Amino acid sequence: MIIEENQLHGLTKGKMVGGNSWSDYGYLGRPSSRWMSYARNHVTRPPHNDPSNWLMHETWTTDGSGWVSSGFADSVVPGGVVVSKDMAKDIFYNMPPYGHGPTLVHSLVGSTLKVLGGPGAGFSSVVTGWEAGTRTLTLETETDQWFRPGNCTLVQPVSSRARCCWDLGCILPRVSTRGQGGNILHDVNCSVLAVVASVGMKAVVGNRFEWTEVIQQFGNILGGVVADNSLTDVRAYHPV
Repeated sequence: MIIEENQLHGLTKGKMVGGNSWSDYGYLGRPSSRWMSYARNHVTRPPHNDPSNWLMHETWTTDGSGWVSSGFADSVVPGGVVVSKDMAKDIFYNMPPYGHGPTLVHSLVGSTLKVLGGPGAGFSSVVTGWEAGTRTLTLETETDQWFRPGNCTLVQPVSSRARCCWDLGCILPRVSTRGQGGNILHDVNCSVLAVVASVGMKAVVGNRFEWTEVIQQFGNILGGVVADNSLTDVRAYHPV
């Protein structure tokens, strides 16, 4: 998907209802939507219109579902990992024919295993096989030397009522099954995993934003580049 070299100027001085979400929910029918390029666009809102400019939805955001399971690995095996019992239960409940959970992943083969936090954060590999009896995910690329399986020790838990992480330093491991989240953590001593749809290669390059709302990447991100953008008088921070 490509959006490049556009002039997008909002003239309304009051609050603008709604926002712009560039999503990849249709990637199963449009496989190319897993790659996104947003480049050399000029986006403006009326100047000195604060706070109205900054009280509505995002000026530009991405989105996309595709979560299957998250948690920890029990061990590393040649060519893959043995996931915890909780991760295996999520896979059972969310994947056909037994369940239809919050996912657009119709098959584990072709999905992606990501390390969301802890040692090895940032690693990802395409899933090439699943053996339910041994709880083994086989991977296109073997885990690296930083990957650490095991039953994590939870460090610095904060309020469990908060369900979203808004900074890269926090992660949300799920330590129980079927949608019940654990505490938000600032550090763990093992790799925190998620199985997601294989979408989310995103480039946001060379754009100009003036007096606009939040600019963000959201949803699955397997590889993201944000470079050479100019942001002037935009909303950049919102406390949670």
